[in-house]
Amino acid sequence: MNTVFVLAASISIVPSIIGLYKFKTLNRVTKLILLYALLSLLMSIISYLAKIYSINNLPLFHLFTVIEFVLFVEFYKSMSKQKMQTLLFSLQIFFCGFAVINALFLESIFEHNTYPGAIGGIILILLSLKLFYDVFEKEEKEFQTAPLIYFNIGIFLYFSVTLLILLLGNYLLKASDTFYYRIWLIRWIADILFYILLAIGLWIHKRK
Repeated sequence: MNTVFVLAASISIVPSIIGLYKFKTLNRVTKLILLYALLSLLMSIISYLAKIYSINNLPLFHLFTVIEFVLFVEFYKSMSKQKMQTLLFSLQIFFCGFAVINALFLESIFEHNTYPGAIGGIILILLSLKLFYDVFEKEEKEFQTAPLIYFNIGIFLYFSVTLLILLLGNYLLKASDTFYYRIWLIRWIADILFYILLAIGLWIHKRK
């Protein structure tokens, strides 16, 4: 299980390397995915150092939750029509404001930010489902749409599992150690699959 955890914590280096290698061929959408992978890798490094020096790294997760949400909404916004872009921009502003209010009055920066995580996860799951609908409704079969599908599957999988764990939060605290670690094993496997899907999408992307 420790091997799975280490792999899940470091796997973001794979899409980061692939994205940097293919940087000149990337468009705005794929550059957003690369930026997320790089920030996630940086987050993993900082979290590892914080653990070594016994520093509470939860404030970083509060910040990263906001960055993560804004980047992925920007990903969907870049493929949306004007009215939808306006709505998504409003969601970005709302989420940032809510995250600040949550940190000040509801969940301290030294506690897990479950409310923004859950709300952000639900919104991104809905956006991923909308993209699936749009792609299959239009019956897009051109190869260049394939990276978007890999990214979208990864986002849907990652946030679905994350949301499940957040919803099970209180129950997990009372559950047996075996069940607790099995749930987190599922989370780590989902993380690995998520970054593998991002890596595949970046690898198969072609300049238009």
